[in-house]
Amino acid sequence: MANDKPKNVISVSDLDSEVNHDPVRVPLKSGKFVTFPDIYDAPVEEAEAFFQEIAHGQATGKITPALRKWLSPEDYDALLEQFPTLRALTPVIERVMAAYEKSWGTPGEERASAN
Repeated sequence: MANDKPKNVISVSDLDSEVNHDPVRVPLKSGKFVTFPDIYDAPVEEAEAFFQEIAHGQATGKITPALRKWLSPEDYDALLEQFPTLRALTPVIERVMAAYEKSWGTPGEERASAN
């Protein structure tokens, strides 16, 4: 039986998991940008924990713990300086998440596009 080929072997050579998409950047009135790093580039368990925390924050309205982990301290402070209320900040975070979901899909789903 040495000539038998293994069954149920799939190819992964065509997956572009190494593609590094540009991070989402939000321009501020000061002329600076807040950079939201691509969570999909983080180690698996770190990304999973982040997605759990961001989902919890979106459900409870307490988003700042996830933002502190996602952003640099300087970007976090600059973001909250320009968007100091939950009413102002929520649409920004929703647009950032929508930009990533457009490329990658939502966590737990297949990719949304081939871009």
